[in-house]
Amino acid sequence: MPRLARRVFADIPHHITQRGNRREDVFFTDEDWFFYLELLTLYCKKHNVSILAYCLMTNHVHLVLTPRSEKGLQQVLKPLHMRYSQHINKIKGWKGHLWQGRFFSSPLDDAYTWSTIRYVERNPVQARMIIKSENYQWSSAAAHCGLKKSPILSKLPDSMNGVPQDGWSEWLALPQERSVESIIERNVEKGLPCGSDDFISQLESISKSSLRFKPQGRPFKNKE
Repeated sequence: MPRLARRVFADIPHHITQRGNRREDVFFTDEDWFFYLELLTLYCKKHNVSILAYCLMTNHVHLVLTPRSEKGLQQVLKPLHMRYSQHINKIKGWKGHLWQGRFFSSPLDDAYTWSTIRYVERNPVQARMIIKSENYQWSSAAAHCGLKKSPILSKLPDSMNGVPQDGWSEWLALPQERSVESIIERNVEKGLPCGSDDFISQLESISKSSLRFKPQGRPFKNKE
């Protein structure tokens, strides 16, 4: 199933990811990570987009953002990644594309918002870079664990959906079901929402289009 035309919904959290061109690194020094977060904060404030979680890996980024308009994500990510590319190309003396095509995005219902925040903040652990998520400097995990303050992050949704208010670190340390991770990874790649049938039906009604995963291949026919 090919990726659909991007669907962005106002006031709904979205999982966003974008990779370096040819999956090569896009961050090289602390200055690069700081500059990216500075730009992210600038454009999110300018276009009224909330930052719920983030994780900047060496060759890709994960963000959980809530736009207030259908154009919000594009208004943030287009200038952000353009200016960041210019920054790296100038330092490295490079020309051409830093990022691999356009960004991927997936709308999230309440349950999947929390699952995706957890998935995003656990990314360095899954990559075997660190043991504890909160020890990774370039994600929102430490701030959510109460280990540092972050003016970048917005207030999280009131419904904690099983997330312990005083046990974020322990919550992150628990293994996530692979089936949940697979849906998060697949749907962001396809531009599909993650959520309940009712949630997806609601978005389909708004967008006037099908937003469900359809396996490739011809349907199986029973032989009589």
